[in-house]
Amino acid sequence: MYRIFIVEDDEIIANLLKKNLCSWGYDVSCAEDFSNIIQEFAHRDPQLVLLDLKLPFYNGFHWCEEIRRISQVPIIFISSASDNMNMVMAMSRGADDFIAKPFDLDVLTAKIQAILRRTYSFGTPGNVLEHKGAVLNPSRCTLTWNGHDIDLTKNELRILEILLEHAGKAVSRDAIMTKLWESDSFVDDNTLDRKYHPSAQKLEGEGLKDFIITKKDLDTWYNVQLKSTHPMKDYFMKLFLDYLNKIKLQILLMLFPTILTGMIFLLYQLPLEPILYIAVLWILTGLGTCAFGFHNYQKNIHNLQIISAAPDINLSRMDAPSNEADALQQEIMHSLNRMRIDAETANQKTLEEMTDYYTMWAHQIKTPIFALRLLLQENPTVNKEALTELFKIEQYVEMVLGYLRTEDMSSDLKLSRCALDSIIREQIHKYAGIFISKKLSLTYEGISENVLTDEKWIGFVIGQILSNALKYTRTGGIRISLKDVPGNSQNTEDISNMISPSPVTLIIEDTGIGIRKEDLPRIFEKGYTGVNGRENNRATGIGLYLSKKIMKRLGHRIYVTSEEGKGTKVFLEFSQNVLTMY
Repeated sequence: MYRIFIVEDDEIIANLLKKNLCSWGYDVSCAEDFSNIIQEFAHRDPQLVLLDLKLPFYNGFHWCEEIRRISQVPIIFISSASDNMNMVMAMSRGADDFIAKPFDLDVLTAKIQAILRRTYSFGTPGNVLEHKGAVLNPSRCTLTWNGHDIDLTKNELRILEILLEHAGKAVSRDAIMTKLWESDSFVDDNTLDRKYHPSAQKLEGEGLKDFIITKKDLDTWYNVQLKSTHPMKDYFMKLFLDYLNKIKLQILLMLFPTILTGMIFLLYQLPLEPILYIAVLWILTGLGTCAFGFHNYQKNIHNLQIISAAPDINLSRMDAPSNEADALQQEIMHSLNRMRIDAETANQKTLEEMTDYYTMWAHQIKTPIFALRLLLQENPTVNKEALTELFKIEQYVEMVLGYLRTEDMSSDLKLSRCALDSIIREQIHKYAGIFISKKLSLTYEGISENVLTDEKWIGFVIGQILSNALKYTRTGGIRISLKDVPGNSQNTEDISNMISPSPVTLIIEDTGIGIRKEDLPRIFEKGYTGVNGRENNRATGIGLYLSKKIMKRLGHRIYVTSEEGKGTKVFLEFSQNVLTMY
């Protein structure tokens, strides 16, 4: 009988987890003193720990690190704060898995059984690997060198396994990360660096120099260049003409004395040579002055262009004022810039505080929602309608979190080749209960296409589209398919003359109430609900807005066709070209 220790401050969730796991024959205990989890851990000596992230006194990250100092027992995080950063931080501190609330009790039990089976099944030790006299023993999690055992963490073991399996050959970062992800260590490039380099340094400290050699391969860089609307020659000419227009009065004042003097010499029939010499000298002096002035004018224009692009950085690049007017102009620009910076700082602070508050609220509300779900699941037949409504609440909370996260997606994007089929099936499974309760049909035969995208965000978009389709469809059903595009069929004709591969276009079609023709151009606007949405009192005006925003950020396209009373088609177009993110 395996011993499981639950560290969860919500008594309802903790007791329900304990009741479920006890029914599977596990010896389960719950934390009581949250100020001293380590003492309870040592006393109970568990073989697996279920650890919440947000706890009184110290968070789950702290207790995970403390447990890892004294034990290698499997640790599973259970938390509603399931963003990528928290997952990565949990894994980097020694966790074995991260399960987001709300979760299905059967899924949790299956994961626990799998981890216990992998951890405590001693009859099937890993293969012993050797290289340059160093012996890697996966079952003991050690590397033996000169009769000395070097203790390894689980991730260090996995990294060394793949390196020794390909000894003498280069192993790519992608291969190492794939190995870690296969073992449920969800790491990104930065986390890999933090895990990998200390491993190499540890081996060098034990005398294994040059055991691991890092070779920098060629990464793909994208150079973003600002292109002028005009070619350089045309731009120079336009600038010169602008300068001549600026000094046209000075030019006239310079030419007038020369012309007047020439006319006087002609009227009195005086020799022309002196006036020619004076005129040439005067004109050359004027041209020189004009050229110098144009140089300064071009320089000032260039500085102003830089300032226009980033005024808070480049104001210092302006030349010292040559007169009182320039000094006053620069002072005004500095004052306006300081006012702008102060206003932007205040607005940014307010936005960050608001975002942090609502993010905290969304994560905190997940806990009582999850507890309520566990209570309702004890009698799912009787509580069927309540579970359906609770699911809708969960989706609205997820929409709130999605809205907050889209304000800054750059830190949460992870582009990769993703199988559309698995993403679609995951969303279908999520909404299966609504399909059944509303007695709607689903037509989906599977899709074999892979697309370059972010799996989490595109799943969010597909989920929003399915949610809308289910919301406004009373009879009939929903059909999910791929759009037939020339070049995607089995046609064997030569397509070498095509400029780029045809995009993969996913169609989600329903037989709902449809969208009025006059509303179609505005359905992606923030807060716009349309006539049908207002009449049915169901629309928030956020789902399609977020979907459009996410698709645009990912380099994809979304568009809609609809006929009132017959249904709606939503098209998700995925470009097959390499995306350049900025």
